[in-house]
Amino acid sequence: MSKYYLSGIDWIAQALNRQCRKTPSRNNGFVIAFELEGLIRGDELRKFLKGADAAAKLLTGRTARHKFHLAPYWKCSAGNLNIDVEFSECPPDKDVCLAAADFANRPFRSKYEHLAVRLLARGENSLLLFKFDHLLFDGGGGELFLAALNDAAQFREPDCTLPQLSKWSDKFESGRNVNRFLRDINAGGKRDFFTFHAAHSGVSAANRFRTLHIPAAQAQAFFATGEEKLGPFMDTPFLLALIFGALAEPATGRGALDNDFILLPVTVDLRSGRDRKNRIFFNQWSLAPFSLPIAAASRPDLVVQAMKEQFIELVKSKFLADLDKANLLMRIIPLPLFAKMSSRIFAGTSGSCSFAFLPESGFKAKTFAGRKIRNLLHLPLIPPKPGIGIFINRYNNALNIIISFREGLISETELENLLATLRKAFEPVSG
Repeated sequence: MSKYYLSGIDWIAQALNRQCRKTPSRNNGFVIAFELEGLIRGDELRKFLKGADAAAKLLTGRTARHKFHLAPYWKCSAGNLNIDVEFSECPPDKDVCLAAADFANRPFRSKYEHLAVRLLARGENSLLLFKFDHLLFDGGGGELFLAALNDAAQFREPDCTLPQLSKWSDKFESGRNVNRFLRDINAGGKRDFFTFHAAHSGVSAANRFRTLHIPAAQAQAFFATGEEKLGPFMDTPFLLALIFGALAEPATGRGALDNDFILLPVTVDLRSGRDRKNRIFFNQWSLAPFSLPIAAASRPDLVVQAMKEQFIELVKSKFLADLDKANLLMRIIPLPLFAKMSSRIFAGTSGSCSFAFLPESGFKAKTFAGRKIRNLLHLPLIPPKPGIGIFINRYNNALNIIISFREGLISETELENLLATLRKAFEPVSG
């Protein structure tokens, strides 16, 4: 493989990355953290990471444009892979969020680096952090990459795609469908959307994390309740109902009106179960916008049913596939301009709060590099706008809820209240 032409979703990822250029990390990456039992030696880890050499051409590549038709593509490199590995010690009780934020906020060494590793000794145990570049990986792909590395499996290169400079009428029709859907969300410009950020805040702020761990029994009881209310395969809408309700309180506390809308751009992994292992690299997701007025979001009886209805409508509308096709048309636009346009996609905003749920882990093993895994967490950086995101991953039937936010965007009191609301939703019902 010498060229991988970027998809429409890859181009959105490029725009999000561009929006982070003035932040400390200078990119829109993410961290996958392993809490492991026992210590890993430095030489042992380096030997383990040699398995990534098989993907060196991709891992040392960069984005380029074709000289004639201008379609952007990933230009593979013939260079050697030299993964940046840091070693340090920290107290056994040091919060994962602090260690991950320090690592996540550091920039990669160059535009040719897309993976870095930090190993921290925490007493007799280890915290192993992998920082991925969103230009080459998404969250699901990061897990699948680590699973292949752990299994000493061969990395399958992505198919060498074409520039996709044909079937223009089909792409324009997808663009019309996307624009129609977005106009409906905004009611033709008549709706006001709540955001945490002021017009120019957070552009250069560092990213921080807060985590909430939900044990397996509590998570299973929560989703069982959701199935009773909404039917099977509705875990994401049921979680969305919880997030809307939790965000209604800080929105009201900041002076938002009952008829102001909360809007959540939701990242949806498009990998099917059958071919997940073969779709490690690049961005295999789409974006699903959910919205609700604050008055409705505050009422559990309304918000749950509304999320189910919007979920079904999104599937019927084919919005997820159309967004990818429509953005193939946008690749001709200079990236700085496209990044600015995409940050204002929802009535001049990027939404109220990003959301993503990984319902199925691509990492099935109970050990990593021969060490028992206590937990696996996803800690994504969030672009300055919306500046806050709630990300949930499932591992070993338990849930990790991550609030990712830019410094100064949300107060400590608001964070504590938000976490308390989320925590309460998973507590056993007494009586």
